Amino acid sequence: MTVQSSTYRRVATLLIAGAAALAAAALAAAAPIAAQAQSLQGRWVLAPQRSSFVEAVTGPAPEGGQMTVSRDDGERLTYTLIETRDGDVVARAAYDVSLHGGPSQSDVGGDVRNVVASRASDGSTIIEAPAVSAWRASIRIRAVSAKEAVIEHVVSGPTGDLVVERLVMERAAPPLVASASGSAALR
Repeated sequence: MTVQSSTYRRVATLLIAGAAALAAAALAAAAPIAAQAQSLQGRWVLAPQRSSFVEAVTGPAPEGGQMTVSRDDGERLTYTLIETRDGDVVARAAYDVSLHGGPSQSDVGGDVRNVVASRASDGSTIIEAPAVSAWRASIRIRAVSAKEAVIEHVVSGPTGDLVVERLVMERAAPPLVASASGSAALR
């Protein structure tokens, strides 16, 4: 009876350890899914003190800014980004991109360009412009939490990647809500 009892304990211990390992794997697998489900839809304001800029490339850092995301449904991401300094608009961009790599367009300060966007496994959106010589510009947008998002403007080339802007955005109120027709409106 002692041999049988110790065998049962070993089997039970192995089953518990296996269940714990499966639970840990399920949680790890669910993390990217949770990140993908985090919608950016709504209004966001720039936190300039938490943001960073390579001013030799970007010019003087903005003092304020706003991003309005009117659509983020897994199929498309539609947003505008406006940066301000001394009360004046210093940068304006509008994006309406397919998240499946299809051709899309951006309007940056009146300059319309073709871009390609996709949703990464971590839930972030990557928007890439065509390469110019050996250099490529891209934007990475990701929700850090329900109340914080980060936009990184990156230039990549033969010498590596340079994040020229890292905009920390905080969710503003009132949030945008989607109507039955799919368009967004302020609450």
